[in-house]
Amino acid sequence: MNKLSYLIFVTSLSWGLQAALAAPAGVWPDNKQQQRLYQQVQAGEVVSLEVILAYLRERYDGEIVEIELEDDDGMLVYEIEMIGPQGQRAEFEFAARTGELMSVEGRQLKAMSKQP
Repeated sequence: MNKLSYLIFVTSLSWGLQAALAAPAGVWPDNKQQQRLYQQVQAGEVVSLEVILAYLRERYDGEIVEIELEDDDGMLVYEIEMIGPQGQRAEFEFAARTGELMSVEGRQLKAMSKQP
């Protein structure tokens, strides 16, 4: 994926996530978990996706291929999957309320790292 495609993908993904979370509460009348997530985002109780992506771009080489914002037993978690320059896969989990990196899983992570 070239840089332009990546930027379009991340931008459209970000817009899609924002649009889904900005939908009126009545859009999800049968799903209380999604309504609660929507309210938390609107209240500013989560770190923006842009902050999380900037953190990853500063520290890792790779392409973002999947982003999820989930309510994991009352804790909001960003799960972000990245593919490294050598094809390695890494999954990052961030606490959405604080932006703290909670875990990183994958192989050859040092090869993706921009830090010595």
